[in-house]
Amino acid sequence: FRDLPEGLNFKKLYKLLRFYGEYPSKYRAFIWRCLLRLPENHAAYAALVEKGGHLSFAKLQDQYPLKSRKLLRIMQRVLSALSHWSSIFGETDFLPLLAFPFIKLFENNQLICFEVVATVISNWCQLWFMYFPNPPVNILGMVENLLTHHDRTLLTHFVRYKVTSQIYAWSLLETFFSEIFNRDEWLCLFDHIFSNHPSFILFIVVSYCINNRSALLRVTELDDFKYFFHHRNPILVQTILTEAYRLSEVTPADIDPKRMIESFQPLTRGQYPVFNKYPKFIVDYQIQEKEKLREEEMNYIRQRELNVEMFRERQQRRHEEESWLRQQQLLIEAEEKRRGLLLEEDNRVKEQKSKLQMLNQEIKVREMQMLDVARRKMLHQQHLLKEAELHRLDDEIRKKAGERKDVLESGIKSAELKALELETQTKILENQMLRLQTTKPSNGAPFDLDDLADDQSLRPTTRKIIADAKHTHHFPNEISMDDGNIALRFEMKDEDAKDDMTDVWKQLREAKAKELEVKKQLNDMYQQKNALNSQNTNQLMQVMSSNKPPIIDIERPVSSKARITTGIDEPNTESYQTSEVIGMMNRPTKVRCINTPNGSVAGDTSTSSALNLDRGRGELENDIRKLLTDIRERRTRLVHENSQSIAYAPTSVDPPAAIS
Repeated sequence: FRDLPEGLNFKKLYKLLRFYGEYPSKYRAFIWRCLLRLPENHAAYAALVEKGGHLSFAKLQDQYPLKSRKLLRIMQRVLSALSHWSSIFGETDFLPLLAFPFIKLFENNQLICFEVVATVISNWCQLWFMYFPNPPVNILGMVENLLTHHDRTLLTHFVRYKVTSQIYAWSLLETFFSEIFNRDEWLCLFDHIFSNHPSFILFIVVSYCINNRSALLRVTELDDFKYFFHHRNPILVQTILTEAYRLSEVTPADIDPKRMIESFQPLTRGQYPVFNKYPKFIVDYQIQEKEKLREEEMNYIRQRELNVEMFRERQQRRHEEESWLRQQQLLIEAEEKRRGLLLEEDNRVKEQKSKLQMLNQEIKVREMQMLDVARRKMLHQQHLLKEAELHRLDDEIRKKAGERKDVLESGIKSAELKALELETQTKILENQMLRLQTTKPSNGAPFDLDDLADDQSLRPTTRKIIADAKHTHHFPNEISMDDGNIALRFEMKDEDAKDDMTDVWKQLREAKAKELEVKKQLNDMYQQKNALNSQNTNQLMQVMSSNKPPIIDIERPVSSKARITTGIDEPNTESYQTSEVIGMMNRPTKVRCINTPNGSVAGDTSTSSALNLDRGRGELENDIRKLLTDIRERRTRLVHENSQSIAYAPTSVDPPAAIS
């Protein structure tokens, strides 16, 4: 009986176990911790873990492949801690099989897992390492003695077919029955193992063999025996436990394992106890041999890796050389192929270039033709615009000439009216002077213009003329009767006529100046036209020099075609007309005047003011008529010359319409 912590009673727990056959699964972990009285030495376990992984379990995954990486790391950590606790565990091959069920059960608490495994090894495996590295012969002998006492027939069958205790007993003990029971059965089994003496596990082995007696007696092959003890069989764990309890009660004391196996001893608190129940010199020797073997293996692995690396490098170098040679061969072939392709491409490019040059030449010729056609159309349009402008200017000239003619006629008529009025006023003035002379006093006082101007019997117009004559010509206040009448009459008449003619010729000069300005504009337009004609002629000469016939637009006017074909420009008729007008305007106006002895101006006795006005008007009309006739003749002559030049052109065209 054991003293349990947490106020638990071992007798009551044992009675519950015997009555129900197992502990409650909800409290099983707690009950096991209490039954095993785990010390939970956190510091000691941390010191073991800090030593790191043990070399013996570095390749644990190769020996025992697990799907869960977490479970594998926990297993390596726990087994490495056990190996650091006692060196024998690093050399034990069956330790992973023995510890795996407990590690999987307590994987969330590694400290509890380590202490459970350490407690199981130190109590239920206390004599297993006496004959290390061989199986525990003493434990197997105890099992064989129990089987001999309780079922000699089965033992004889095992001996007959050479089935030793290592097959039917050690295969079960080294795995702690994990291969022949499932999880629930295994937990129920260890509920009873942890609640009984450490030797109770041997009775379970014998009970398993006896309960499978009928099946084992029919097996005759050694491999079949091995298979039977490494795989599950259809048998209840309660049956095995019942038989194990019966065997433990009826076994005599001389062969009872309790006599050789010590009772349960828990782990000490603070530090874990020393585990040295094994042949130390053998373990040390084996450790040394394993170290040598490990070093030799490492050297061998290093040398093999070096050889493999050298072989790989040689293979790689050979493959690189072969690939380089293949690449060089391929490059040579590709170069020859590309050289042929380049030659073909060069020939094709040359052909394309020649075709492209021909096409460019054709395009350029077409462009030149199109540009020439467009240029001809543009010149034709410009010519039409210029002709329309010329017609408009001709209309304006005719309109201006008509206006000037009307103005001139109106001026002449007004001058005639003024002359008649002056003559009438002169006659009236003479009559008045004669009347005054007849009524003059006999004292012989001089004749005064102020008295004549103040005479109320005269008309207002006559009085104004006398006042103006006095103010303008500075007549003396006293004029003799004989000379005064004649001088005043001729002076007034000639002055008025002179003023009227001056106004008329002034208006005429202004009209001529406007006409000269219009003619100057026409002259500028004709000069631009001649420049365009000369440019077209030069282009035509260039085309004719390149042995290409000129392209003549049939729709163009005759004057433009004649200029393009022959290169002859129109004569500058407008400049000639302008010079004629200027010459006419610069002619001196013949106004014959005489000076009187007293400084006044008098007309010639052979001509009168009316004759002078008529002659000026006649000369102006004759000059204008002559100028217009000269312009028409010149235009007619130019049209005739252009039509004759077109007749000698390379292509025949319709004659142009006469320029009006």
